[in-house]
Amino acid sequence: MASCSASFRHSLSRTARAFVIPIRIVERPHGKSHFGFRRAIPFMFDVVTIPFLLRYVSRPMHFFGGIGMMGMALGGGLATWLVVSLLRGVNILNEHGPLLFFTTVLLLAGLLLVCLGLIGEMLVRHHHQRSEALRDSEVLRITRRNRDR
Repeated sequence: MASCSASFRHSLSRTARAFVIPIRIVERPHGKSHFGFRRAIPFMFDVVTIPFLLRYVSRPMHFFGGIGMMGMALGGGLATWLVVSLLRGVNILNEHGPLLFFTTVLLLAGLLLVCLGLIGEMLVRHHHQRSEALRDSEVLRITRRNRDR
């Protein structure tokens, strides 16, 4: 009881009794425990997923749009450097072929992520509008029922 807070101890002393009940730990008679490292891996995925969902579930554009904008900015910077190199007379396809491909992929992936964020925003808005409409229809149904009595 020493670790309990003062208000909890106060309420416990007025409303309930606390007992220490000794327990006896018995070895598992047969089989193997399912607890261990195998269960820790899915738990770690949940530890990462829950804060992500709590932070971004109602505003997907903040997540996907941010990553998309970073990709487009990096791709735009690389594209600008490649265009400047082209204007200096460098043969881009021979000297920077993979970089040109990577730049194109970055620009397109960034654009697609921004579009995915917009689609997510529209879905969230549709969900909230629909839930508000359902709540409003429920309020109307209750008021009509009370009025008809």
